[in-house]
Amino acid sequence: MRFPVWLMACAVLFSCSSVADFVEVHDMKGSRWETGATEYFRYDNRDTLQRKDLSLILRYSDSYSYEGLRCRIEILAPGRKTWCDTLSLVLADTSGAFRGEHKVFLYNLEQPVIRKALFREQGGYLIMVRPLSEVALEGVVSIGIAINNSNRNGKE
Repeated sequence: MRFPVWLMACAVLFSCSSVADFVEVHDMKGSRWETGATEYFRYDNRDTLQRKDLSLILRYSDSYSYEGLRCRIEILAPGRKTWCDTLSLVLADTSGAFRGEHKVFLYNLEQPVIRKALFREQGGYLIMVRPLSEVALEGVVSIGIAINNSNRNGKE
């Protein structure tokens, strides 16, 4: 009888410890991010007290031929604009080696964008990501957004 109680207690404990709040990834048609093509992500916020970390997820292949990527990120809160910035990702180090977790022919990079943010309003947030490039970005396989509960200490 003690085993099922212990098992149930562990299940409750570990199910509550997850910090993932939102992850959405969009695949690029033909592994190509077209110039000016905006990706839209909808985040339904219910928690206005917990601080959140927002990250950009980028999956790219060996065929990506640039050392960096610039994009514009804009967040619209329910009914009004709240935040907008330009993000410059460094995808290769000085030796030319790509950054990110490498699996077979893909690289997966999760880049923090905002840390310890408060989403002060409940409801639907619209997050838009657009490349700032004059040419289509060949080799970009997918773009995504992750929002997690912040567990960081201190001020930034």
